[in-house]
Amino acid sequence: KQLAAAVQMRVLVLHGYSGSALWQQRRDRLLQRLLAPLGVELHYVDGPVLLSCPDDPDDPEDRRCCWWTPWKRGSWEACMAHIASIFEREGPFDGVMGYSEGAACAGA
Repeated sequence: KQLAAAVQMRVLVLHGYSGSALWQQRRDRLLQRLLAPLGVELHYVDGPVLLSCPDDPDDPEDRRCCWWTPWKRGSWEACMAHIASIFEREGPFDGVMGYSEGAACAGA
């Protein structure tokens, strides 16, 4: 079994539309195992817009989020402010990667 290297790089990960930090983290288990020996840590966060959930929105298992929506005025600006606050509170980060809608945010 390979031991994880000391963390040398932190990457912020932004899930796609209707995802969550927990959901994306679980999907990326193989990627995490491949990057850990290289000293890369992936840091997952939820988007700021909570989508309607079929069950309990407070349950991290059921939580579904997005980064912005055209149906909510000012959501793009709120998204950029949310990401900036993540950098301030939880940074520093050496990079940002995103999936789908999260990739659009990472590119902004």
